[in-house]
Amino acid sequence: MTKAADTSTTERDRDRANKARRLFFTNLFDLSWRLAGAMLLPIFIGLYIDSVVGRGQAFALTGFVVGMILGALVLRNVVIKLSKGQ
Repeated sequence: MTKAADTSTTERDRDRANKARRLFFTNLFDLSWRLAGAMLLPIFIGLYIDSVVGRGQAFALTGFVVGMILGALVLRNVVIKLSKGQ
């Protein structure tokens, strides 16, 4: 193999690794904000309703359960999206 062929192979491998790294961090960021919104928003809404109503923490707990369900759905959708991309 010539030196030019070795260089182009190395550059191709480096480009592939950079593309994979960029894709990984893009998907990680996408998952982060989706999970944060899906899990925290229902809890904060429940806390707000509890503060207005003033009767314990029933809505906050309900928001927690809803947030966990939405978080599981977000994870499922991201896994499906990533598996289709491969």
